[in-house]
Amino acid sequence: MTGQRAHEVDVGQLLENRPLGRFHFLTFALCFLILFVDGLDFGSANVGAPSILRAFGAEAGAMGAVFSAGYFGIFLGSVIFGILGDQ
Repeated sequence: MTGQRAHEVDVGQLLENRPLGRFHFLTFALCFLILFVDGLDFGSANVGAPSILRAFGAEAGAMGAVFSAGYFGIFLGSVIFGILGDQ
């Protein structure tokens, strides 16, 4: 743009003065639903662990590896996608 100056927008001020709308509440509701469903897999694993152990004839300590792997995956994903999200 030679000779013209681009229109500058203060994004902070724009967001501060904007009211919350239906889109914001829908986004919040979807995020809550995703977190709820994501937590169900750990809850179902806790409930199903005794039956799984009986079905495979495994010792109780074997489920420790299963639960540890799940939490390690959450940790690793948080680190990797946190870094990617910041970029």
